[in-house]
Amino acid sequence: HSKFVDYGAGYGVLVRLMRDRGFDFYWQDLYCTNLFATHFVAKPGMKFELLTAFEVFEHLVDPLSEIAAMVDLSSNLLFSTLLLQEGQKVTADWWYLGRNQGQHIAFYTVPALQAIAQRFNLQLPLRYRPLGQEDWRKGTTENISRSGLLFRAEEMLLPNAKLEINLVLPVEIAGLAATEVVCRGEVVRSVEAGESVSPALAAKILQYHFQHGSQLPQA
Repeated sequence: HSKFVDYGAGYGVLVRLMRDRGFDFYWQDLYCTNLFATHFVAKPGMKFELLTAFEVFEHLVDPLSEIAAMVDLSSNLLFSTLLLQEGQKVTADWWYLGRNQGQHIAFYTVPALQAIAQRFNLQLPLRYRPLGQEDWRKGTTENISRSGLLFRAEEMLLPNAKLEINLVLPVEIAGLAATEVVCRGEVVRSVEAGESVSPALAAKILQYHFQHGSQLPQA
């Protein structure tokens, strides 16, 4: 029986709505009064299958500390925030600053979220295929940096194998539209599968670009 928590849940409207639809949701908020989910407050020590945080990240005074608190509740985070685009400058007239309220103080780029995911060992979905093949395979990142990544794969591949790798950033992370980071890479190391663990491939990234508005791969 999976439990879920809404972080920065405000008055508890989402928790109430989700519970009314049969999901075992709980409320967590350090600053707001719980009006609609008073009997369903997340208690210390509880763990959850998924943590939601819609339009919360831009309010965080100390994002890394707050995200650490989130990861302590769940290893799966589903959140929304408006991302800074590549090369975008933050100007005084940018509407998302919310100058009248003074509440939006933290802003993120895709590389920043990738660095955060790496720091907290959060997994991102990806798809990959050996260069020249048509069929995509599915994987999840274990570690990622600007120059390479380690990911769980469906199969072992030999070192020096060339790959196409697409990191799938769903709309909840990427902002207004789904985004893929389209990469060409080369396997530098492979790790055999263990008990209940799929094989892992370490690949260096040879080139990449962002592809906005992509369709996510179908299961």
